[in-house]
Order: sequence, then C-alpha cells, then structure tokens
Amino acid sequence: MNRTRLFIFISLAVTASTLAVFLLTGLSPFSDSFYTKEIPYSDYFYQVLVSSDGSQAYPVGKDTAFPAFSYLLYRIFYVAGGAWNGAISDFRGYMHTPRAMAVFYLYNALLVLALYLVVRAFLHTRGRKCFLPAACAVLLSYPFLATSMQRGNSVAFAAIFLAMACLWMTDEAPKKKEGAIAWIAAAAGLKIIPAVYGLMYVKRREWKRGMRLLVLGLIVFFVPFLFFGGSEGLGILADRYLHMESERSELISAKGFLSYLFRVLFGRGGENAQALFSVLAIVFCVLMLLCFFLARTRWQEALFLSGLMIAALKSNHGYVSVYLLVPLLLYLRGEEQGEDDEGWRVYVNTILFAVIFSVPWFFSRLPAGDTYGGIHAGVAACIYALLLFNALDVVLARFRPAEEKTS
Repeated sequence: MNRTRLFIFISLAVTASTLAVFLLTGLSPFSDSFYTKEIPYSDYFYQVLVSSDGSQAYPVGKDTAFPAFSYLLYRIFYVAGGAWNGAISDFRGYMHTPRAMAVFYLYNALLVLALYLVVRAFLHTRGRKCFLPAACAVLLSYPFLATSMQRGNSVAFAAIFLAMACLWMTDEAPKKKEGAIAWIAAAAGLKIIPAVYGLMYVKRREWKRGMRLLVLGLIVFFVPFLFFGGSEGLGILADRYLHMESERSELISAKGFLSYLFRVLFGRGGENAQALFSVLAIVFCVLMLLCFFLARTRWQEALFLSGLMIAALKSNHGYVSVYLLVPLLLYLRGEEQGEDDEGWRVYVNTILFAVIFSVPWFFSRLPAGDTYGGIHAGVAACIYALLLFNALDVVLARFRPAEEKTS
C-alpha cells in the first residue's frame, strides 16, 4: 500500500470512528475536538464587518489583527452580504442575517472547491481514485473542520496559496514559476507569517526571483493600507502584534505546548519556568530553520517552514495547524521526487500525518490546555512529534548510507 492510500485509510478510519463514538455516547468526545467556548464562524463575520469601514478598521478592537490586504478581500464578501447598520462588534447579529449567511456558505464552498483542486493538482500522478477520498480526508480533519473552518478563519486559504506556490515553483513553465511568487505574496498578504516561504528562494540561490517576491510582497502588504487608515492603521496593527505577543501562550505554540507538558507531568502551571519555556521555544524555532536548510526533500523543507510558522508566535491558535497541508501534499506526491513508499520512516510519517489530518476521538480524555479540549492537546503532540522525528531524521541523514536515504 503506497503512502497516499495508507494516509487516506487511516485518516478516514479515525474520523469515522470519531463519528461512531459521537453517535454511540453523545456529544462529549466529539465536541471536545472543537472550540466549544468560541462562537462558531466568529473570525469570518467579525473580520467581514471590520472591512466595512476602512477608516475605523484598525481602531475598533484588539481582534482586528489581519493585514489590510486581507480586509480588501473581506470587503468583497461584505458587499455581497449587504450593508449592516449595526455596530461592528455586533457580528452575532450580522451572522444571523440570511444574505450574510448565504455569502458565508459561498465562502466555504469556494474553500472546499479550492481544496479539492489543489489536492487533485498534487495527486494526479497517484491515480484518479485518490482525488476525492484524499480531499475528504483533509477536509474532515482537525486542521480544517475542527479549527479553521469552525472559526471561519482565512488561514485555510493562505495554506492553499502556499501549496500552489510549491507546486508551481518547480514547474517547467516560466509563467508558473513567476506565478509561485504571486501565490506566496498573496498568502503573506493574508497572514504575514507565510512570507517565510520566501526562504525557499534563498536556499536555492534564486536571488532574482527572491527579490521580485520581496518587492511584490511589500506592495501587497503596504498599498492596501491606503484604504484602511494609512500610516495610522499600520501603526495600530504593529502595536497590536506586539500586544498579542504579551498575552498568554496558546497550546499550539512551542511555548504553550511546553507549558502544557510541564503542567501534565508535574501537575502545576510552571509559572516560574515561563522564561525557560520562552528560551526553549526560540531554540526550537532555530532548529526548524536549520533543518530547513539541511533538508534534502521538498516536503521536509515545507514541513520545517510550516513548523516554524506554527511554533513561533505565542498567540497562535490551533487553526495554524492547517499550514501542514503544504508538506502533506508534497509528501503524498512523493513518487515524483524518486522517494520510495517502503521503509519504517515512511510508515511513521504517514501515521502521524493521518492522525493530525483526522478528528481523533481517542485524545478527547487528555488533560485540556488553557482553552482547548484534549483532542487539541493530542494533535499538538502529534505535530511536535512529526517535527522532531523529521528533524532527527535530517540530522542523522548526514551519517546514513546513501542507499537508505530515500526509504
């Protein structure tokens, strides 16, 4: 069984078993996988309302934390959803208007279609029968269903943009190579941190394309502020990011996960160890960066960059796990890179990817993090296990016989 079929089987089997547990025992095991204390779709409806008044977009509140390019796109959905006469903070009322909800369904339909198309683009060499089940496995998962879609966060589109960039980056067609630059710039325009994927051009010493990406990225980031408060809006956003970093860590971040482990192992919060956790988180991010430059396969390069994006910011929520879509698709596509589908490392990676891209009920009874149920903690553990396993693999590859390196 090749890695793609094995991934599909495990991922869908785990999610199906979660549904079975839900049906047999009630809501508890399944609901623990979601943001049960958060309002569903709140990110989408709040940010759409924020885009309705460019002059007030950034002053309205601390949750206005997206770049102006993102609000330009949200503005399209606001116009389509009809004008709202209430306050921006009353997104609960706005989300119950039929036209706004209909546009939200369209937004999700576009996301599902984009996900299917990008999965098909990556896996066409694996056979036509893989497209739909692979797309379903990814869609019915923690990164998509239980976090990013549940919150209505645009991070899922940013991940799809990055995946398209990695697909086009090595294409023989010059237009697609240039298009990859636009995909990265668009992803960074939505979420800023995807800009780290520009390091792929640095590693390959493609300086001219890297400079074009830098210029386009600056244009995409700064120009939209002309419509959203200008320099004042930019200053507010910068201050907001600094403020967010001063808040408590979320479980998915490196610092937050270290705090969670300390609490589970020693039964207390480890408040006095927070400075140490901050240092260890920085060390982990440096490790991800070093492993990126050491990696010999494209999927591991993407894995370490996505790991850096997931681990770096203390305020990261669980939905940033969707960035693992990029290394997952490159990994499942593996045969085009001459990689073998056999070997114990392949099975370890496939199982970890499959559990992350599912809704694993068997983690539901783990001790919860600050704002997450046990499934969030279990998936976070699998993410860090995947990152550390491959970091060790990349380091040891320097001493491994050549014939073993592709297994």
